[in-house]
Amino acid sequence: MKGKETNGMPLAKKLLAFLLMTALYRVTLTVVHKVSDSTGWTNIGNVDYNKWVSTKNFHVGDIISI
Repeated sequence: MKGKETNGMPLAKKLLAFLLMTALYRVTLTVVHKVSDSTGWTNIGNVDYNKWVSTKNFHVGDIISI
């Protein structure tokens, strides 16, 4: 019995390390998109938001800021 407990520990540590790396990897993939880039979100002026959005690739977890 004692041998089985010690053999499982390295596997548990490897699994924990893998899960942590996976979580950190997802965080590093998050992109912050500023609406209309330097102009920002505005009703003033001639901003074509459809043109702006057509140049972006959004993914789950991305952030859209104004």
